[in-house]
Amino acid sequence: MIKINLKEWEDIGELQDFRDNPFIPIFDLEDKSKDYVEITDTSKMGIRIKAKNYVGFIPLNDEYLLIVNPKAKVEDFLYMLFRAKGKRTKLKDFERIVETGRKAGLEYPNIFDFLLYVLLQELEKIRTLGFLKRSIPRIEGRKNIKGKILVKETILKSLALGKKTQVWCSYYDLSKNIPENMAIKFTLWLLLTLQETPQAAVDEFFNRYRYFANVDSISRPEDILNEVEDRILRNKIPSKREYYLDILNLCIFFITHSKLEYATEKKVKLRAFIIDMNTVFEEYVRHTLEDMLYPELRIDKVLKPLFDNRSDFFTDPDYLISKDNRVICIGDAKHKEKPSSDDFYQILTYLEVYNTDKGILIYPHFGDEPKEEVFIKDRRKIWICRLNLVNLREAEKDIGSFVRDVINA
Repeated sequence: MIKINLKEWEDIGELQDFRDNPFIPIFDLEDKSKDYVEITDTSKMGIRIKAKNYVGFIPLNDEYLLIVNPKAKVEDFLYMLFRAKGKRTKLKDFERIVETGRKAGLEYPNIFDFLLYVLLQELEKIRTLGFLKRSIPRIEGRKNIKGKILVKETILKSLALGKKTQVWCSYYDLSKNIPENMAIKFTLWLLLTLQETPQAAVDEFFNRYRYFANVDSISRPEDILNEVEDRILRNKIPSKREYYLDILNLCIFFITHSKLEYATEKKVKLRAFIIDMNTVFEEYVRHTLEDMLYPELRIDKVLKPLFDNRSDFFTDPDYLISKDNRVICIGDAKHKEKPSSDDFYQILTYLEVYNTDKGILIYPHFGDEPKEEVFIKDRRKIWICRLNLVNLREAEKDIGSFVRDVINA
């Protein structure tokens, strides 16, 4: 399979190998991929494509796989992704994960191959430092007493059946058959079954998979992921096994974004791995604002009818910022290259519906555009704030102080 690596919003013609001929020799995309890729031109040589705001593996057809990388640094991208889910995490956690790969001298053409090999490096710690184990309850018939004797079970299941040398006991035993290890084993199985996993990594993943031979397999990871995430959140991983934190964060990343299985004409199953960066950006900004703004301010997302006499058209602003039950500012986040007229008309509509005068449009900042701008329409003001995703620590401080200044203006 031929892999094409682009960044968000990058046109294939910007790649060195495609500058002279920016067309790939296919004439239609897989139906499930059409929403995630922009076709900018067609010719007798094929189609010209441009990445959109979707990051991940996007099969174009049986022969071509588009890999879209985020513009943000690897560690910043992972941090945004987990913060967008409402996880209480720190940027340094992901800087540590990425540093593992950089120390090993890992250089790969895309973020996903890089993270695969970082996971391989981290999994080696389980082999050398040991499995995470927990005490789990066991009940069994034994020849030797262990733990607490279960009198009722011993009478009914042993003595009544003539098994005079068997006693039933209840005890706790250290076991590696726990949700954390099940999640890791499932991730390894998933990566082994993905056509997109580099062939050079398959043997190494298989060797790591063999470590988990005595761990139960699962078919539905959602059954245990919540429990795993909860244990991470509540610091239930012992300090001597803290290397599990990085491993589990990587496993959660791969499990939760692997979806859209394709059956191609050649009957080869390809699994798209797609992350909508617009949704990630919107939710990341929401959780950042919730942490940064004054306690007396509320941030809500509420559907409201656009017209008084109709209920089938709604406004849906990303952030309603309220004080004393009154909306004082409206914000909308857009993960796109530049503002459009539609963005301004949309937020003006929101301001009209909620009868307030202050609106904020929030975009990522990668180029030379000003970080802040303000526009006035009649009595209403619309501010633009661009977040520097190359430096998230600075960006989080900026968005907090910026919104506070707008509210106090």
